[in-house]
Amino acid sequence: MFAPHRDTYAAFQRQLLELCGTVEYFTKLDIANYYENVPQHIVINMLRAEPADASAINLLEAILLAFRENSSRGLIQGRGT
Repeated sequence: MFAPHRDTYAAFQRQLLELCGTVEYFTKLDIANYYENVPQHIVINMLRAEPADASAINLLEAILLAFRENSSRGLIQGRGT
């Protein structure tokens, strides 16, 4: 689907048609701001509910708290170049 020198969105559309067949309606979603709006406490609580290393979860929580900007929402994102 993400082959070099190909139109990625066109390949994505072809893949959708192949998977879904003929559809009457299609919903296109914009998730551009998704990671900026994830509630951090929900992520931490979900991780605490799993059999995960508590020290790793505590470290992740400390990192999230250190990078928050007056909000408990949003996950740190790297920048692709």
